[in-house]
Amino acid sequence: MAIGLLYYFGNVYQRAYYTALGVIPEDLQFSVQAMLAKSPDAIFLPLWFLLVCGLIVLLVLGWAGQSLSRPRHAARRSKVILWLLGSGLVLLLLGFPVFF
Repeated sequence: MAIGLLYYFGNVYQRAYYTALGVIPEDLQFSVQAMLAKSPDAIFLPLWFLLVCGLIVLLVLGWAGQSLSRPRHAARRSKVILWLLGSGLVLLLLGFPVFF
């Protein structure tokens, strides 16, 4: 399944790239290996962005858990946790359209 997804991403990337240049991609007759080799170019930037955003949310969650651990910060802690949960959910939901 992973190889199929890599082939799909490589194929879409190659097709968009050469179509933008005005070349018909079918005339170039790329091999399966060429499609798989181009797939990291297509998915690196979106995957990197989502991973960095997820790391930032995780670090902020750890910091908020430490700094808001006292009982007097219970209301603020629940708001921060809900906000971070919401931002993590948005990142998860944005991940699907980014790849497809």
